[in-house]
Amino acid sequence: MPRPLLFSLIYACIAGGAAFVKFGLRRQRIDIFSPVEGLCVLLYFYSIAGALYVEKNGTTLYGDIIDAPTLGKYYQCCIIGLVGIIVGSAIPLRIRATPLINLPEKMVFRRLHILTAIAAVVFFPFYYKCFDVLRPTAYIETALSSRVERMEQATAGIQETMLITIPTVLILMTCSIKVWEEQRRLWRVLYWIPIVLFTLASLLSGLRALMVLGVLGPCIAYHYSLRRLRLWTVMLFGVSVYFFVNTVSLVRSTSNPAEMLSILRNQIADDGLGIYSPAASGELLTSCNLLTQIKGIDAGESSYTLGYSVLTELLMFVPRPLFSARPLPLCEKFIDVFHPGVRETGAGYGFFCIQEGHWAFGIFGVFLFMLAYSSILQGIYDLMKDHLWRRHILIIYPLMYHALVISAVRSGLVCSFKTLALFLVPLCFVYVTFLPMLLHRRDRLFGRNVHQ
Repeated sequence: MPRPLLFSLIYACIAGGAAFVKFGLRRQRIDIFSPVEGLCVLLYFYSIAGALYVEKNGTTLYGDIIDAPTLGKYYQCCIIGLVGIIVGSAIPLRIRATPLINLPEKMVFRRLHILTAIAAVVFFPFYYKCFDVLRPTAYIETALSSRVERMEQATAGIQETMLITIPTVLILMTCSIKVWEEQRRLWRVLYWIPIVLFTLASLLSGLRALMVLGVLGPCIAYHYSLRRLRLWTVMLFGVSVYFFVNTVSLVRSTSNPAEMLSILRNQIADDGLGIYSPAASGELLTSCNLLTQIKGIDAGESSYTLGYSVLTELLMFVPRPLFSARPLPLCEKFIDVFHPGVRETGAGYGFFCIQEGHWAFGIFGVFLFMLAYSSILQGIYDLMKDHLWRRHILIIYPLMYHALVISAVRSGLVCSFKTLALFLVPLCFVYVTFLPMLLHRRDRLFGRNVHQ
């Protein structure tokens, strides 16, 4: 039996058994936007893509020759990672944030709405390119230069977060909720405009992750505030996103729609629909980096960090202007160690979520890290799931899902929490600024004394 097929059968048996226990025996409600289930699905597609590519070519996407023992360890790590996710979800971390959950949601959302309007006007000269469909910039023109700029300027990341990321996220998430609750047709159309422009601009610029974020916000808002989406609808949506993301990977050397279509036609003429197979997906082949890492550690190019890498990853939360000697994040260290000279050019190969645990403690680290991550993820979901009708929680959830599920698979586990923290800066500002007044209002509404 071919190894990819055997791997798929084992993966399906483990995941199917866990689903039967959870939804069949324990009678838990199926939620198609549950983060743990989403992580399991994405882990499979990334894992099988890397395996299929190496089985066919004998090398990774970046030319590293992979032998059978290395590929065998890769399969083991991916299966152990799945087991870690399932076990972790069964022992969720208990997170208590009742005061923030129970804040008067109308008052909080009103202030977020005001903050969004202010940010949209004040920061418009900095973020407008994220919505500019008339003059989009091709990914190949900006990807390398922007990474080099971040390396050379300690404040580049902070500037991008404060001037571009925060107002953009505020606009997207606020509009994602308003499009479904607004009764006036004209206003509903106006709220759709930023979402459509952002998604199209991201598509033309080749920014796959941002394109998914633009679509994810309205879908999750509809699912939790209006009507639960059916499984077949989400499956159709997922297939559509898969084709769009892989199409963007093929044509993002340009931002001209006519040239994009020409490139796509030529690709289909040369390779047929095989360009959409997992083994041909530039997005999914991030998993090849785990193969390179396994081979490199076995060959002595690096060694297991025994947990030290966890400490260096946590230091990423310290801004570079405050700690200029901050160690490189693992995704950049990986490039430095296994592809010397590439990082300085601004290139990046992604970082498969299983790599962190493996680099720390080997296959046991894969299980440990995925267990801990899944436990935290399930804990966050358990905290939010009964309150997703509250708009200030519904704003957070798409950002959480995007950062901790969709981006985490190809960017690393600890890095995903940093991404989420940056997304949540505006909400933290609202909470800190208005918390005393909001708590007083809440306690007055419920007849309690704020000092009790």
